[in-house]
Amino acid sequence: MKTIYLVFPEGSSGNPRIEDAIRNHLGAKGITATLISGSVGDIPIDVDLVVTLSPQDTQGYTGPIVDGASLRTGVGNQPVLYEITKKITGA
Repeated sequence: MKTIYLVFPEGSSGNPRIEDAIRNHLGAKGITATLISGSVGDIPIDVDLVVTLSPQDTQGYTGPIVDGASLRTGVGNQPVLYEITKKITGA
């Protein structure tokens, strides 16, 4: 099982619609993942992928990262979901 950390703006605890979109997309590909939501300062060391959903600076993070800003609006989210799948599978 993979772990994905979703970086939301400070003060936001997450968004079920975004989490469901990622979970459903990965599930359709046969991939199970644990989704954790939080802020940029709380990124765990052992996550497989970070998806940033805010303009916060993730410059200090050196692991795999995807800009998921379009997931917040729902417009144009397919390329982001594809990129998440690509990075999480290493394909």
